[in-house]
Amino acid sequence: IHERLVGSEMCIRDRLYIHRVLLNYMFHRSIHGVMSPGVQCLVDKTISSIHHGDIVHPCVRFCEHGCIGHKWWMVYTPYYGADPALENPILCYGNSETEKCPDTWIFHSEIKPKPTIGYNSDPNLLIDNNSLIVFWRENQTQRCTEDKSSRATYAVRISEDEISEYPHPILTAKEEFCDSEVSASIIKCNGRYIAYATKVRFFFKQVRRLPKPIRKIVDQLLLGIDLLGIYPTHKSYGIAVWEGRSLGQTFELKAVNRIKGTNHLYQPWHLDVFEYQNKLYAIIQTNQCNADICLAHSSDGVNFEFFKLPLITNKSINKIGIYKPCAIVVDGIFHLFYTAQDLDNRELNKFYHTSIPFNDLLDKLNG
Repeated sequence: IHERLVGSEMCIRDRLYIHRVLLNYMFHRSIHGVMSPGVQCLVDKTISSIHHGDIVHPCVRFCEHGCIGHKWWMVYTPYYGADPALENPILCYGNSETEKCPDTWIFHSEIKPKPTIGYNSDPNLLIDNNSLIVFWRENQTQRCTEDKSSRATYAVRISEDEISEYPHPILTAKEEFCDSEVSASIIKCNGRYIAYATKVRFFFKQVRRLPKPIRKIVDQLLLGIDLLGIYPTHKSYGIAVWEGRSLGQTFELKAVNRIKGTNHLYQPWHLDVFEYQNKLYAIIQTNQCNADICLAHSSDGVNFEFFKLPLITNKSINKIGIYKPCAIVVDGIFHLFYTAQDLDNRELNKFYHTSIPFNDLLDKLNG
């Protein structure tokens, strides 16, 4: 019986693979990335053995003159076995004090422990006035309830002398079924703070309200329709832009715009933003599952457009489970950080780094 089940599962996977190949051909989705596969980075496991060294949602930042004694900083969350209870933001610093990217990351602190209800997610890092600002998103926690939200993004400032948590949420989402602050990335521009995030509908509220036995059947049907690329269960509306005068107040949602040049098969899920030579770029995970990593650019800081070719794909790096990336440009070199899973182990997310001169990358993307 076990052999029959395994054989049946493999047959379904094979058919789904063929179907996806056809969809990629129909909608001109490239399976070849323009960047080389990354090299795995080592990360200090001081915090806990239950994480198994698992990493998702990395956010890497570089400070030319150093901040709190180090030039390279990263915040991430573990997510071993897709367990949200582990998804608590952890701060690390790199073992490099030059422009050379670190190959090892050293534990600094756990920013926020597991809440009693709900879970943490989506950390982000901003270097501001010789301090580190760490952001994270809470999902249906007690704190969210107290702030009259379903989900919210919070922050803590870390300096040489103290650690202080901001009392108010930075971003809020009141709806249970839709969120405009998924994977928020925050920058500072002309004295104001701007947050970029994806707006996502997680599921149909009409389905959530069905009786449980019926809902299970409908959920399975919707999952099948999603996997076949007919209609997405999760709907992405594009990039949400928030603005705030300070981190001491909740930001205001200014706009939600669809990303120009979005492939029919893409539903942008997570992102990170960075500035280079007075232009804004977004590095984007194109789907929750079966994702590519793509680059988008913006001239006005509000509207973004995809470059046509992906940076990496599952096929081009021979991995699965590509998840939220981040990127920075240091001394003219574009550094891409992402996580992925081995083909034979879907429990563990590993952390990779790859790089290329940024002008060379733009030539490839424009070529």
